[in-house]
Amino acid sequence: MVKPDEEKVSKKTKIIVKMAIIFVNGYWNTGKTVGNKVGKINEKLGKSIEEIIRDNTGDKFGEAYWMLGFKIKAFEYFKRRLKEMYNFEIPEDYQTLNKKYIKDIYIDGADVWSSTGQLRFDKGFKEAMSDKFKTDLKDKGILSIENKKQAPIFVVSHSMGGAHAEGIVQGLLTQGIEVDRVLHFSPADNRDFKITLPNKTYQINILPDIVLMYKNFDDVTSTLPEKIWDGIRDIFSKKETLEKNSYQINGLKNEHFKLKISSTTTNANHYYTKSIEVWELVEFLKE
Repeated sequence: MVKPDEEKVSKKTKIIVKMAIIFVNGYWNTGKTVGNKVGKINEKLGKSIEEIIRDNTGDKFGEAYWMLGFKIKAFEYFKRRLKEMYNFEIPEDYQTLNKKYIKDIYIDGADVWSSTGQLRFDKGFKEAMSDKFKTDLKDKGILSIENKKQAPIFVVSHSMGGAHAEGIVQGLLTQGIEVDRVLHFSPADNRDFKITLPNKTYQINILPDIVLMYKNFDDVTSTLPEKIWDGIRDIFSKKETLEKNSYQINGLKNEHFKLKISSTTTNANHYYTKSIEVWELVEFLKE
């Protein structure tokens, strides 16, 4: 990384540096979900499943997908990492000065409900390799004209966005552009793709997560009634006997899997991992 600009902000000289935070959102009501399949057999149950998924994911993508409290906490977290990794400091005021130094980039990592993690990984890789993506980074001062990294790059994903985000990380690395840290919140289809940078990547889950249960169920069942009912029975039988390893992304270091088990069963845990709640519940994120 080339040396960042220096700026005097007080009697002391502090190093001010731009940093990019790439937010990759997950599913946002892009089409039919598993609730439609179940609805063919039991309309009431199908509608209930649809409502749970919709309540957890919302219907917006890009910046509007993320709760403001989540974004502010993410900015604060990466500012601490900036100080820790490079001894760089940026102003504290999120509402004014931070926008000058923190370049937040929002990417839609969703696809249709039945899409695989591998498909979304491939799309993320293709996006990172595109001229448009690199132009966007240059316009924000993150890459030089020669495609050299000029500032730290951090990546945050949620749900379906995890696979797409890993594709982006792989695409950047292929071009010699290093990513400094990756945070995956409640990644979906975790067995369909692999971590690119194990030493720099962390995964955060709050369990039980009924949305991920439904997503994984949709991937392995067909429209055959007996398979649908078997899948639903498996979901509800596993809610009390959670196996954390079934959620861990391939290639992730065990010590980088940060898991919070809810003391009470709630249908909102998937939503919590894109809101301020996750930053208050998971101790690792407070460091």
